[in-house]
Amino acid sequence: MPTLPNETPSFKDTLSKFSPWKNNDNPTYPLNRYILRRNIAGFPFAEKISAKDAENLSSKLSATFKNLFPNGLYYSSKDLKENEMQLLFEHLFLANREPMHPEGGIFIDLENSIIALFHLEDHITLFFHDNEHLNKDIDSKILNIDEQIQSQIPFAFSDQFGYITASAIHLGTALTKEAIIHAPAINLMKQNLEIDDKIIIHGLASEKQVLHNLIIATNKYSLGVSEKSISEKVDEVGSQISHLEKEIINNLSDKDKQDFFNLISKNFGQALYCKSLNFHEGLDLASYLDLGISMGAIESSSKTLFFDLFFSLRRAHLNSYFSNDKSSIEEKRALLLKEKVKDLKLCI
Repeated sequence: MPTLPNETPSFKDTLSKFSPWKNNDNPTYPLNRYILRRNIAGFPFAEKISAKDAENLSSKLSATFKNLFPNGLYYSSKDLKENEMQLLFEHLFLANREPMHPEGGIFIDLENSIIALFHLEDHITLFFHDNEHLNKDIDSKILNIDEQIQSQIPFAFSDQFGYITASAIHLGTALTKEAIIHAPAINLMKQNLEIDDKIIIHGLASEKQVLHNLIIATNKYSLGVSEKSISEKVDEVGSQISHLEKEIINNLSDKDKQDFFNLISKNFGQALYCKSLNFHEGLDLASYLDLGISMGAIESSSKTLFFDLFFSLRRAHLNSYFSNDKSSIEEKRALLLKEKVKDLKLCI
C-alpha cells in the first residue's frame, strides 16, 4: 500500500531500506559500525527508569535527533508489534535481547545510515554505519552529534570512569567500533591471526560455526583509550583481515583451488534443490556461494550475496517476507535461498 504525502512510512518498510551491510564496491569488508552509548544525568538506567521519566526523555531525545537529522523518522516502541521488534534486533545483529522499554523508541535516518535506540540498556544506543571507510569524517560526525545532544541534555559522566553506562565494560568513551568482514578463505585455510591485545576478533576457530565466516574485529575496552585510538586500531586490524582474505584467494595452490571449487559446486547444487534448511545450513550455503562469486566460479550480477542473505534468512525476516505462507521456517528459508540464487550461473 503506497504511503500518502506526509504520512510516516511503516516501520517495516523503513527498516527494509536500511541496508548499509551491502556494499558492491567492497563486498569482503563492507562496513565499519560504531556504537555510542550515553545516559542522561539524574535518571536511572533504562531497566529501572519510571514510565513517566522514560516517556519524557524519549520525547526530548526524539526532538533533539529530529533537529539534527530532519529527514529521520521516529517510532515509539509501544506502537511496534513483537515481530517488528524482532526484525529490528535481527537487522542490527543484536541477539537474545529482552524487549525494549515500552516508553522507548527508535530513530532512523536512512540518509546518514544512523539508528538510535532509546531505553534499550542505556538511555541512548546510537549506531553509525560507514560503508565508505571515511574514518575521520565519521569520527568528526560522532563528536559533533555528541556535543550537540549534550548541549541540550547533560550526560552522566565521571571524571574517573568517563561516560557512565549500564555495563561496566563500556565505561570510558562508551564507544564500540566493529569492522565487519566476510572471510571464508581465512577459516577454510585455518589461518592464524596475530591479535592485538586491544582488539577482540570474533568468528575464528570454534566461533566460525556460529558466525558462518563473518569476522568482527572490535575494541576490547573503551576505558583509558581515546575515540581516535579505538577507531584507528579497529580499522587497522579490519584492513589486515580483509587484505589477508584476498591474498589467500589470489595465491591458492592448484590443489587448494580445486578443493574450494568442489566445495562451491556442492553448495551450489544444494542451494538449487534444497527443500528445507536450518539457520546454520542456510548461512553456510550463502557464505560459500559468495566465496564462489569472489573467485569467479559463480557468475552473479551482485557481489553481495552473503550480506544480502545474512539477515533475510533469520526467523523474523522470513516470517515477514512470507507473511501468508504456512510453511515451516526451514521450508521458508529454502524457498528464499532458491529465489535468491536462481539467476546465478556456475562457471566451473
